[in-house]
Amino acid sequence: MDLYYGQIETPINTKLLNDPQKLGALLQNIPLGRLGQPKNVASLVTFLASSEADYITSSTFFMDGGLLWNYQEQ
Repeated sequence: MDLYYGQIETPINTKLLNDPQKLGALLQNIPLGRLGQPKNVASLVTFLASSEADYITSSTFFMDGGLLWNYQEQ
């Protein structure tokens, strides 16, 4: 099982978050129009670790607000 995620709003992205031009350019490439939150990743991990997901195998989950689908090189 694979989990791919786009830009998640965490301290590691502080430089990006403090650069309005770069942040704006990134957000234009994310169809949902926002960065992901740590709780978004935690919710998926919690689900996958639960018995509700016990029949899921060999799956790839993309958690990126649509960034991969809409990505354009900057």
